[in-house]
Order: sequence, then structure tokens, then C-alpha cells
Amino acid sequence: MTQVQLNPEHELRLEVQTQQVAITLVSGTAEVFGAELAVGHCNIIPSGSKIAVFSWHGCVLEVAGKPDVMYVANETPMRLYQNIHTLLEQRRQAARETGGRGPRVLVAGPCDSGKSTLCRILVNYAVRTDCRPIYADLDVGQGAVVLPGTIVATPVTLPVTVDESFPMSAPLVFSYGSASMGSNPDYFTECLQHMATKLNSQCDSEPDFRTPGLIINTCGWVEGVGYKLLKDSIEKLSADVVLVLGDERLYSQLAGELTGQNISVVKLHKSGGVVNRDPQYRRQTRMSKIREYFYGEAGNLSPDSRVLNFSDVALYRIGGGQSADSSCLPIGAESVISKLTPQLVVPGPELKHAVLAVSYAESADHVLSSNIAGFIIVQEIDVANQRMTVLAPSPGNLPNNVLIIGDIKWVEG
Repeated sequence: MTQVQLNPEHELRLEVQTQQVAITLVSGTAEVFGAELAVGHCNIIPSGSKIAVFSWHGCVLEVAGKPDVMYVANETPMRLYQNIHTLLEQRRQAARETGGRGPRVLVAGPCDSGKSTLCRILVNYAVRTDCRPIYADLDVGQGAVVLPGTIVATPVTLPVTVDESFPMSAPLVFSYGSASMGSNPDYFTECLQHMATKLNSQCDSEPDFRTPGLIINTCGWVEGVGYKLLKDSIEKLSADVVLVLGDERLYSQLAGELTGQNISVVKLHKSGGVVNRDPQYRRQTRMSKIREYFYGEAGNLSPDSRVLNFSDVALYRIGGGQSADSSCLPIGAESVISKLTPQLVVPGPELKHAVLAVSYAESADHVLSSNIAGFIIVQEIDVANQRMTVLAPSPGNLPNNVLIIGDIKWVEG
């Protein structure tokens, strides 16, 4: 057991790779990513975590276990983040008084610049003032809310604590089906448009959703097509505040191109506590998130394994593969396969271990515009008998028989 005393506006930074670590607030006040710690409560930090315990007024902490990295920092961006929160609260109050929309804040920046952390802080600060913002996660590579390969919007009604995931209330989920935005950019934009349409409809009809606003996390791919998708995200979700973390060039580009559009673009330096993550770590995080969806954070859930007949479901893939190059077609002809065409898939051996999205779509015509009820995983394929064994998060019939396959797989181990 190690006891650490933090002075006001200092933070304890920890990296936990190999084993769990527990942190207890002994006295004073402290928070992790904007979520307050309760005195005497033991907070479990799971392996693979990187966190910072910040104190505004000073505190004493007890750390049980052996973090891979642990040190105290006296230079933090928290004062600036608090000022941003204060400005957002002023906009929310103005929205309450006028009946208008609350602020829509989009956080942009390259990989490992601290975007997710800043979003989490702003969400938690909003919740602590009895506000219920909508958190939108567009980072398909990590899938911090539901699964990798999804974009999600969900009202946040409780603080996101150090040892728990985002508490969800009727999340709006669209399945992109890949951890790479570059695999089908047109489809990503299509998912984004349908999400924006549903969010705007909900916000316009319900004040409880309209005035708190949105806090939007984005992917770290900010060049070329990635930059175009970032601008699409700003436009389609009607972001009016863009926070740019750790990228002078990106800030300059956005500030120049968004001039005159009533959008505030703010440049922020990334925190010294941000740690670079290698591809292997990112992949492990994605696999852990899939496992958590079916078995729970503590591994205490019991998913249901069942057999489905091929004839009981309709399986679609968006795009149906590469579209033909126009130079290969007769003069004046166009490719009949679009990146946005739902193609019916005949189940085969390659389907084993695939993550399938259960869509609310009533037919192929509604696959693109429909959100997702949940996910299942194909455990076994029996082509001879035209059936497959799947793992579902709970017993009972599937919410619908329309399934969407992407390129994400998960092998239980």
C-alpha cells in the first residue's frame, strides 16, 4: 500500500498494464476524468488502463498494487477544461431561456492526443451540474461505448466513473462494421447522416434532449479522406464548437475553412499525461470491448448460445465488395455495385467468428437508414445442414431477423 499526498491542482498519473490496481481517497477531494471519487471507496483500475487522479484542493490517496508507471504532475490542463465547461454551461443556460439548441461540441485531433479523455471530462462536468448531455462517439476504431465498428449517440444521465463504462440510456447505434474509417468512407458518411437526422428529430421534439447539447468524440485520422470525414461530421451534426487538440496544422485548416459559419474553433495543447498506444494495444482494447459486451466488465454475465437456420435470417453486407473501376466498363456505362448497396450474403465457412449487427430494418431498402438493436457472434457454421451457432448477449428471440456483416471478428479465448 502506497500513500500519496496531492497538492491543490496536481494530479497522480498511473499506467496499469499487467495487474489491477486499487485507489482509495483517504481525505480531501479528487476526481478521475471529471468524475468525483468518494472518500473511503475502493476504486478498481483494471489492467490496460491509463488514468489521472486530479485534485482541486488537495487530497490524500492510497494506492494498492503496483502500477507500471506512477508519478505526480503539477502542470495539467484542468483549469482550461473547467473554463471550457463554464462557457458551455452559459450556452446551455441561454438555450433554456430561448428554447434553442444547446452547444454541440466536437473534439478533434490526431491519435493519442487526449480526445476521449476531454470528452469524458466535459460529459462528467455537465452531469455534475444536473445536465444530461448526449455523448456521440464517432471513433469506430475504439468503440468505447458499445463495440468497435459502431457510431453511437446516447444521453448520459450518470457520471462515467473510473471503474465503469458509459452508462447508457436508449443508445442510438449504427453499425459501420469496420475499425477503419477508410474501408468505406461513403458508408461512414451515410451512417452519420442518418444518426444526425434521428438526433435532430429527437432534439427538436424534446427539450430535455435539446438544451444540454452534444459532446462529440472523433477518430484520430485527420488527413486526406480522414479530414473530409471530420468536416462531414462537423457539418452533419451541426457542431458549433470545435476543440482541436495537439495539432497546430489541423487547427489552422479548420479555423480557415470554417470562418463565417458561426462555429468557434479553439486550439488546445494536449496534456502531458497522454500516452501513445501501439497497434497491438489498440487491437487488444477492441477485443476486450467485444468480450465485455457479452460477458460484462467483471465477466459475470452469461451470454446465450443458440442455433439459427440460414432460412431464419437475412444477412447483408454493405457495398458487396469493391465497385468496378469506371475505366473497365463500356463507354457510358456505370457500375451496378455501389459502396452503399446492401448485398445479400449466402452464409459460408468465412462467416465463423464474425460479429453480426442485428438491424431494426424491415427490408433491404431500410438497412442503410435503420439503427442497431444489438450484436451476435457466429461460433460455428454448418453449411451442410444450413444452420449456424451464434452467441447472443441474452436469451430469447432476436429483435429482428435482418443481420449486417462487416469485417470485425472475435475469437473467444
